[in-house]
Amino acid sequence: MTSEILSREDTADTDGDGISGRANWVRDLLTGDMALGRFGWKAGQPGLVQQTAVAYQRDMGITSDYLPDHDCGEQTKDCPPPSAPELGAMSIELVAEYVSGLAPPPRLNHEDPMAIIGMQLFKNANCQACHAPSMRTRSDHETIAYRNQRIEPFTDLLLHDMGQELADDFVEYGASGSEWRTPPLWGAGYVGHVLGTPDECTDPFSGGAEPNYLHDGRARSLMEAILWHGGEAAASREVVLAMHSEEREALIRYVSYPFDDPSLHEAEPMRCVGDLNGDRMVDGGDLSMLLTAWGMNGPGDLDGNALVNGADLTRLLDRWGPCE
Repeated sequence: MTSEILSREDTADTDGDGISGRANWVRDLLTGDMALGRFGWKAGQPGLVQQTAVAYQRDMGITSDYLPDHDCGEQTKDCPPPSAPELGAMSIELVAEYVSGLAPPPRLNHEDPMAIIGMQLFKNANCQACHAPSMRTRSDHETIAYRNQRIEPFTDLLLHDMGQELADDFVEYGASGSEWRTPPLWGAGYVGHVLGTPDECTDPFSGGAEPNYLHDGRARSLMEAILWHGGEAAASREVVLAMHSEEREALIRYVSYPFDDPSLHEAEPMRCVGDLNGDRMVDGGDLSMLLTAWGMNGPGDLDGNALVNGADLTRLLDRWGPCE
């Protein structure tokens, strides 16, 4: 999956569409190396074990073998003193294992004519440029059942600048205060359900709990969340603003649990091996990117073995010059 995520990077906006997603490279607590961030609002965590440990520490104030100290931010005066971790590594790993096996909620709108219309409106607004419909899980996952699975999360797991109105001024590794990881959309319509218990066990949406969206919960509906989009998504927001009420309703019917369709995919140009920055040339710029990632899993991993090394350098040099 790492190579698929990186293939969608367009840091220099070479295609001129105003969207320049990029990866966030973060510290992996398990290995001590830099790794691709995939979890968290700013893609600040590389895997579920670390994401779980951070959630216990920051959201619940529970320390673990992975993060033995309390995170009090700038409020250090009343921060609890160092003590024995409250959770062992095994507890964190078991929770992460459980979370990794959770299935997405059931899709209910795939035969809804309004949702199908909404799919075309979603495409017209170019929402799929960031909310990429599908990706495939990696082929060497520790759990055989999770290998090489095609999933439809509707995210590219990359960072995008969403403008100053959504900025929190918090920097996390390479993510600036206005950059956010594209959140997955699958099951978005279930947010209200997970906030409270349904009134009727046969109707998961009968609880009446008010949903909230975005990193700080400011949006009380999916449409509000869309209209908060700025920065790279400003053009898409303007398309939605120009829709009439029936079109907006159809769009929300689809976005509540989007489904993939061939019409959402554009034919991708042939990629030139070694052209890491997408300028159709294999030259010093690409060599610099490869050397920067040397010894890690990052740009320049041309043979897909999760390590940038001499074999990748040889491949790049073999293809030196303009792309054919």
